[in-house]
Amino acid sequence: MPAIGITGGISTGKSTFCDCLREIVPAAKFFDADLVARSLAELPEVKQEILAQFGGDVFSPDGDLNRPKLRANSQMPLEEKIKRADHVVWNDGDRATLMEQAKELAALWQEQSWKKS
Repeated sequence: MPAIGITGGISTGKSTFCDCLREIVPAAKFFDADLVARSLAELPEVKQEILAQFGGDVFSPDGDLNRPKLRANSQMPLEEKIKRADHVVWNDGDRATLMEQAKELAALWQEQSWKKS
């Protein structure tokens, strides 16, 4: 089956476009990178790194990531937030870490594609 990647900035309509594709091609399987990123943000080691990069005020009292607060953090320009978030997810390109993350993403994709089928 062919693979199609949908990319774009924040709030550019990627999810809406994919919803339309799901209606047109209901048998297709979709990998939702946003869902995977949210799952990764729940890992204790990722939460620790988010804490180190962005501070404790981006978490709720229960320890959940408060995405609106993270986005609204006015002390940091958007480009810097993206750079730091990339560092959290990709650990500056450490090859072993990237391989482990790729395996985790593949496993999550398989799990997710079964749910969507």
